Amino acid sequence: MNAFLKGLTGDAFQEKLSQACQMIEASHYTTFMGIGTSGALAAYGYRYFNNVGIQSFVITDPYLPIPRDSYQQSCMIVLSVSGETPEVIEQLDRFKKNGAKIISITNDDASTISKMSDFNFSYYMLDEFAYTTAIKLTTQLPVLALLEVMAHHVKMESVNQQKKLS
Repeated sequence: MNAFLKGLTGDAFQEKLSQACQMIEASHYTTFMGIGTSGALAAYGYRYFNNVGIQSFVITDPYLPIPRDSYQQSCMIVLSVSGETPEVIEQLDRFKKNGAKIISITNDDASTISKMSDFNFSYYMLDEFAYTTAIKLTTQLPVLALLEVMAHHVKMESVNQQKKLS
């Protein structure tokens, strides 16, 4: 966890963060997507982004119908520990085909969801499980940190742009 948090201040991370946040800023709105624990965190991200003034929505139902051409000016932030959830992959494919830009937060940058994304942030924490491998206990603190860092970065860029225009 310490190595991950220290990495948030590195030049490579800051450059990637800046590019991903520019994509968010250029979008008309941001939609968060995840199921299970990732769905709960997607709801947190949606609320946090709205709190700082970034219009956002959340999808926690992987079977939600995707209206054609409705996501062309949007940015999706997809949360998935494994990056291999079939329902999320299928939904993500529909969003991409409808023009959405994709940012994913996964535990592994070699996952399918990571590779489908325009930007991926991976946190590489040790997978932990409850009494069955279907229930993951992998820490989600990196996800919370990434969501909050992104929201603040976009907000600060917006404030800086407004100052330049004034």
